[in-house]
Amino acid sequence: MGLINDRYVLAGFAVILFIAVVCLTVPQSETEPSLSGIISDVKETENGNTFTFTDSKGQEIRCFYRGQVSEWDVCTISGAYSDDGNIFFVSNMRMNI
Repeated sequence: MGLINDRYVLAGFAVILFIAVVCLTVPQSETEPSLSGIISDVKETENGNTFTFTDSKGQEIRCFYRGQVSEWDVCTISGAYSDDGNIFFVSNMRMNI
């Protein structure tokens, strides 16, 4: 009995091929980090607002957002860190109620 005629080898090959096709055809989303927390120390600038964001673990992150923010807002933010990692540029903000 040859390797090609073995039904277990063929079934294994079919499963591997199916997984490969699914991995290649399903769009991969590059998700941005999403953080939930409280906004404080808001400072208005020409282009938007900078603020301190305290996440649920107590870590403070300095952020920039082009939209309006208010002190003590509870929200979820997503975006990307600057090249040097000193500031988090918020691309999306959702208020938690």
